[in-house]
Amino acid sequence: MYKRVVVSEAQGVTETDFERLGTYPQSGFEFLGRDLLQTSIVYADFTVSQSDTVTVQIAPGRVYDSGKMYASESVEERSVAAFVPVTAGQSVICLVVAQGQEVSDDLENRYYERAIDAQNPDAGTQQTVEDDYRTKNRKVVLTVVPGTEAARPIAPTAPIGSVAVAEILIGTSGIQTITMRPDGKAQTLEKVASQQQSIQAALAVMMQNIEGLRADQAGIKAQLAGSASKSTMAALAVDMALIKDRLDIADDGAPYWADRFLDRQETDDAHVDFDALVEEGIRFNHDGVNEFALSLYNPNDPNLMHAASGLICPKYQPVEGIAVTEASGEMALGGLSVQNITVEHLTESRERIRYGSSMTICNNSQWWHSGHYDPIAGIFTAANGDTYKAAPVLEGYTASSSVDHQAVRLQRFWTDTISVPYDKYKVNEQTISGVVKAESFLIHQERWTPRTWLGIKAWGDGAEVTAVLVECRNDGTPDPKRALASVTKTAADFTAWPERTYFTFDKPRLLKPLAGSGSKARAYAIMYFVTGDVTVATADGSAFLGGNLFTSTDGIYFDGDVTRDLIMGIDFCAFEITQMPIRLNSWQLTGGIESIDILAPQLVPSAANVVYEINVNGSWKALSAQNSDAAFINGITALYETRVVFTGTEWGMPIIEMGDSRVRLTRPKDQLTWLSTDWALGEQASEMKLRAVVGAWDAARHTMVPTILSGVDFATETPATETIVRPVVGRSQARPDQEAAVEIEWTFDLSATTPDTVKLKLEAATNNARVPFHVEWLVARKTA
Repeated sequence: MYKRVVVSEAQGVTETDFERLGTYPQSGFEFLGRDLLQTSIVYADFTVSQSDTVTVQIAPGRVYDSGKMYASESVEERSVAAFVPVTAGQSVICLVVAQGQEVSDDLENRYYERAIDAQNPDAGTQQTVEDDYRTKNRKVVLTVVPGTEAARPIAPTAPIGSVAVAEILIGTSGIQTITMRPDGKAQTLEKVASQQQSIQAALAVMMQNIEGLRADQAGIKAQLAGSASKSTMAALAVDMALIKDRLDIADDGAPYWADRFLDRQETDDAHVDFDALVEEGIRFNHDGVNEFALSLYNPNDPNLMHAASGLICPKYQPVEGIAVTEASGEMALGGLSVQNITVEHLTESRERIRYGSSMTICNNSQWWHSGHYDPIAGIFTAANGDTYKAAPVLEGYTASSSVDHQAVRLQRFWTDTISVPYDKYKVNEQTISGVVKAESFLIHQERWTPRTWLGIKAWGDGAEVTAVLVECRNDGTPDPKRALASVTKTAADFTAWPERTYFTFDKPRLLKPLAGSGSKARAYAIMYFVTGDVTVATADGSAFLGGNLFTSTDGIYFDGDVTRDLIMGIDFCAFEITQMPIRLNSWQLTGGIESIDILAPQLVPSAANVVYEINVNGSWKALSAQNSDAAFINGITALYETRVVFTGTEWGMPIIEMGDSRVRLTRPKDQLTWLSTDWALGEQASEMKLRAVVGAWDAARHTMVPTILSGVDFATETPATETIVRPVVGRSQARPDQEAAVEIEWTFDLSATTPDTVKLKLEAATNNARVPFHVEWLVARKTA
């Protein structure tokens, strides 16, 4: 104690001295407990037990509050009958709390020496008996504090200055459970010492392990100095995922996933929340769209032909092209060996032109030629619902070479062209009966042909001839699997040689030499399928050196005859006008046009050109590469007057087929939602990273929020915990042929769910639909 009472011999002792004998030790013990042991309020003992359904017994105990000790020296009972719920299914938690309180105690009598007469000291004294409190007692007050009734009740909070001793769960039948509260229980020094010894022992073991780890770390550091960095390994994982996507290797069972978004194989476009375009990247879906076929403003334009057949074809005159006219003999074109031959017709190649702010450039277009993706199905799908797919219909087709796909990507202007004018984009077969003869010929320059003719000398009743224009195989023989046109004439249509019997095609066909250096001549042939008696004029084999006569019994093997040729010919189209604007019906989209997408079967000779134009404020603007940087389509104007401008030569002008064409006018949304198909990782993941290259990104305008979907029905969404944005090297600035791009990487903490199968979800927005962006590729990888 820091104070004590001093009493000397023969000294008188006062009440103050005796009071100090009690208060000095008490104050010292309080300071000792507060400074070295406990400052907050705690309790010791006070075991609470149930005595009946609504009564508890509380054993003696102590409360320590800021060094002061308060005690309860006997067992006390408390009733909770007043707190029993009356509503079925309800319960309540009551809190037993203890609080210290100092009171005067022990009322007892004592003898006192009192003056007989307070006014006369000489009167002497006498003993009197008086009652008074003889002790100051620090007691504990025990109280039951009720909580709120509920189906799932919670415990109330202990009042300030008190400590929670126990929780009593009370139902409609009375007390159910009693739980002591350990958070306010005093700890003995013995227990604290034991815990401290255990901690010291554990720390000693940990220090040994740490020293071992330091040695291991030094060794690992030395090994890592000669190995790849973490960032390098991450880059390798991303590259490997993209390579697997390039080789069409499934992502399931692997810790990484990738998609270049040239097709929808890994996109869940059937999901109810999906709202995006997958078109050379993830893009904003259409907010408004109007699709229709090309149509002429004036179908009766005297400068056009075949408008009623659905063609935009400049007016031409048929003129003699290739002709074999020096007749020197005759031969039977028919015979007894009638065969059923299946002829496979080719289809005109399509060209696609897209113009508008939505046409941001995605570097993925180069992957159309990777050999995995099919540009024919992916870009040139027919508008009329016909199957239009290069593989596997095309014989020997590989997506990287056979179709000669040429793609141009400029800001706001995209074109896709196939240089081969005809190919097997859909199955179109025709079975023809008859005896088969054929005459081949060579084409050295591009020419349109409207018809062929044959020198028929005689025929019998019921005779019939079908002329089929076909390409020739590499060995020069006719190929019935590559037919361009067929025309059937009956005896009533024949005219006797030297008059020519014409076989007029339903529309002109483009004949082209072989592509490549030197423009090598291409061999074509007219195959004749004959039923009945037909005799034709022939020429000596030396009179026509540009082709050969062939006979076939099965349509596969052809036997050549170099001694003679048929009297026949191919006419060409001589176009009267070589530059002409052609008015089309106006294009309209309610709410405004932002992008124009034209897909049409159109054949354009190498010396010709097709340009679509729209009228903007009285001036015709071309949808062309020259105007790729001029955003004159504002997304507000709902109607444009339109025209198409043809330029070419007398022998080569463009022709467009309107029937299978499709014009799509669109206006994009300003929000998108994309979801992947299910990705089975093969093992549980606690962390995942998602990396995307985003083209035309503007942080001030654009937002993108990815989440990982997992759990039952993929209902659990996990957001990213970290986002890193960095520019793509070499693409920090936009060029006419390339958008600026950033690489964004997100980190996801999946430790709460540890899924083994997930979906990827992207939600994105732009504050202006005319300023879009696109996701070029996405790679996900499990990192823990």
